[in-house]
Amino acid sequence: MSFAIPPASVGDRQTRIDALRGLAALLVVIHHIFAPWDWHDAHPFLQSLNGFAVWGWLGVPVFFVLSGRCVGQAWLNAPGAAHFTLRRIRRIYPAYLASLAVCLGVILIRRLITGTNDYAPLPRDLPSILAHLSLAIHPATSVTGLSWVYWSLACEMAYYLVLAGLLFTPAYPGRASAWVMLNLGFSLLSLLGWGVPHTPFFFLEHWGLFALGVSLALRAAGHRLALPSLIVSALYFALLTARGETGPHHFIGVLTALILLLPASWWNPAHDHVLVRLGITSYSLYLIHVPIGVFMVFLPAARALGPNLMGMLAALTLGLAASVAAGFVFFHLVERPCLFPRRLYPPKP
Repeated sequence: MSFAIPPASVGDRQTRIDALRGLAALLVVIHHIFAPWDWHDAHPFLQSLNGFAVWGWLGVPVFFVLSGRCVGQAWLNAPGAAHFTLRRIRRIYPAYLASLAVCLGVILIRRLITGTNDYAPLPRDLPSILAHLSLAIHPATSVTGLSWVYWSLACEMAYYLVLAGLLFTPAYPGRASAWVMLNLGFSLLSLLGWGVPHTPFFFLEHWGLFALGVSLALRAAGHRLALPSLIVSALYFALLTARGETGPHHFIGVLTALILLLPASWWNPAHDHVLVRLGITSYSLYLIHVPIGVFMVFLPAARALGPNLMGMLAALTLGLAASVAAGFVFFHLVERPCLFPRRLYPPKP
């Protein structure tokens, strides 16, 4: 098996998007590696690092915008709802289910070593099990996911289902017209506070970020309705700002969109750029870093090497390196085989 990562420029992949994915994944990993440790009595330098790591969660809004941009492009070109939905399931579910198995394995290992389950509550009843299998976990329902990152996948699946439903409208450009109307309606509902967890409209809390990405997909396709869709998104964020309800995640989402709008001559990273390579494996890294990097490597290393400065820096480095390595292996063993290899990774001539 070859572990060489193919060029990101193959097919319709864009290195700028992959670089942003890589940066977002790295921020989330750093955030989670620092999260389970109490840094109040740590060395001042470690406290400063933790002060930076706290903001790593802002990688998530970057993912939402990028998801809207990439999935929106696939949605525009999809021949029908069934084709689109099956491709989304194939993209998300096999790796997600495999990561569930990894989480369960980590729980078992840590219980054998420590005698307790300090990872996450196990789903013990049928509704909780079904919620995990269907990704109907928090914020869709009150069931807590086995990993800290699964909540965003529940939102993603809701967005995919919304787009799939629009594919029952007439083909291009009819589906884009339906999108603009739906975006307007959902943006209004979001502004009215309908994005409440554990309700059918839970996904509206982050709708503006995903919708902004879809608007960018319309623009990339040169669609005549790209401008109306972008205007809806602009009005959404403007009204949030006027009401004093914008947060750093909104700012980062808009900044991500602006970066995507930059001319290629301004910033177009090469396919071998470290962030681009990291971005290609970002979904695997996102799924696997909590059980492996945080619980199997960082926490044991921190207890063994800390709490002094050099020991904690070594533990943090080991946790980060293990996360990246595990994501790389998980990508090649699980995620990549479930993709469409001929399209994304054609054989070399």
